[in-house]
Amino acid sequence: MSSRLKRTIWQRIRERFRFLQPPNKLSANPAGSQGIVGGLPLPSGAFVFGFAEEWLAFQQAHPKFVAALEPLAKTTEKAMKRVFNHRKPADSLVFLSGSVVHEDFTEMWVLAGNGLGAGASKIVRGMYERTVTAAYISRFPDEAKRFWDYGSIAHRRLINHAKEIYGTEQLGRILGEDHIQKVNEAYQKVAKDFREIVCAECGTDKEMFSWSKLPLPAMAKKAGYGLEYCYYNGYAWPTQQAHSTVLAISSRISLLESGAFFTRAAEHAQAALAAMMGHLLMLKMLRVQDSYFSLGLNSEIKEREAECKDAWPGIENDFGRGL
Repeated sequence: MSSRLKRTIWQRIRERFRFLQPPNKLSANPAGSQGIVGGLPLPSGAFVFGFAEEWLAFQQAHPKFVAALEPLAKTTEKAMKRVFNHRKPADSLVFLSGSVVHEDFTEMWVLAGNGLGAGASKIVRGMYERTVTAAYISRFPDEAKRFWDYGSIAHRRLINHAKEIYGTEQLGRILGEDHIQKVNEAYQKVAKDFREIVCAECGTDKEMFSWSKLPLPAMAKKAGYGLEYCYYNGYAWPTQQAHSTVLAISSRISLLESGAFFTRAAEHAQAALAAMMGHLLMLKMLRVQDSYFSLGLNSEIKEREAECKDAWPGIENDFGRGL
């Protein structure tokens, strides 16, 4: 790495941490405290974990999205904060996926509101996958058992990875031999249901990488709700950001005569896209919840969808088709 590139990268890091400043620089000092943030007094020496200048910039850039958050939260509470009666595997999967997507949405706007667009994009990836899964299961509820059963496959795979690092003996001391035995027993009960043929001539098979044989784009089409139109911005692009790829690097730097440096402009664009996609996916998950559980929220969700269209003009003609 050239010394010029090193300087520009570290300049960028220092710039980021410049915003981790004591709250007395953000507001006037009340007696006995160092500052007030979000209406809460913070003690002397406390730091604000965020980038204060970004908060205002994001709100100024996307005022209608910010205004839509409170009514969206109220509708989401009606869908998710209620007495839930489990009757079959699909019920739990649809409801709990909705709860996780709600948490994802919160994580997304915290990152986007702090100008961390790439990080917000990574959260959107999980939101999309969970929303597609919930929507698909709501249409094909008999598939839910496969989803839950595959947990035993994934758990044993995780244990095997740990064995490679710690060794069987040490892992047994950490987790307990009985735990590892239970994991293996659960695996054996369902292993035969998750094999796929890789050679038709010789009959060679292998363990499935996922609970479903459907690739995500195909599942999105079957799931409905216009989720197939969200695949690129909701999953394909965020996947590039989540992994070690050329795009994960090149999308955050500018190559100028003075040298390469990480650019805030690229993060801002990704923050806007993540907020847009997260907003859209939260609404689609609400649609899934309302349709599957017959919550009677159709007219209220329509109002939230209208606010989304107002916040992101033209979204319904692009990847927001189905709003």
